[in-house]
Amino acid sequence: MNKLSLFFAFFLIIFLLESCQPPVINEYTAKNYNYVVARADNSYQLTMSQLYDYLYNSDLLQKGGILDTNIIREFMDSVICDTLTGVDAFNIKLENYYNPYRLFKLRYYDYLIKAYFDENVYKKVKYDSLEVVEFYHSHPDLFSVKEHINLFHILITPNGLKYGPDSLKYKSLSPEALNRATEDYAQNIRSLIKDSLSFVKAAQQYSHDTIAGRNGGYMGIII
Repeated sequence: MNKLSLFFAFFLIIFLLESCQPPVINEYTAKNYNYVVARADNSYQLTMSQLYDYLYNSDLLQKGGILDTNIIREFMDSVICDTLTGVDAFNIKLENYYNPYRLFKLRYYDYLIKAYFDENVYKKVKYDSLEVVEFYHSHPDLFSVKEHINLFHILITPNGLKYGPDSLKYKSLSPEALNRATEDYAQNIRSLIKDSLSFVKAAQQYSHDTIAGRNGGYMGIII
């Protein structure tokens, strides 16, 4: 067998092996082989190009690379499930169900307001909070409403420790020792907040002001 015959035999083997591999989803195959990859009850179908667009616009390939077949299959299943769920939801007259409809409207309007402020206010603001405060104090004539402050606190008291969950530890202390223990307790909470614990969770867990503590330490607005 000459070299030319060996070359064609080798090329044929490579071609057959490649043809046995699963189809590759890329821009070329999406445009030139736009067959249906999924169908449900003859009312919905997903084409190769649609699946490619969904994958391209997803967060799965933000840094490039190649997706595993199982990941693509799971992604495709989620697209089909979400789409069919949306179709069914569209056919339901939600206004006939008062409570779900009211909750939907509240959440929908909240989302619209947030989206509006994000696009038309927050993304266009080029000043930091200190500049805003400075402008407020230097131009009082431009503001008809006085400055308001949202007040949060975490209350730690000697009596809170003395009659709290660890009361046995603190009841035997003298007033002076109890005051020092209270200060140490407060400093420990402050250290936890500096490390990783959020102020809200710290207030809920440690504050002796149970009413404000349930609200993350929020006490209201002061003028």
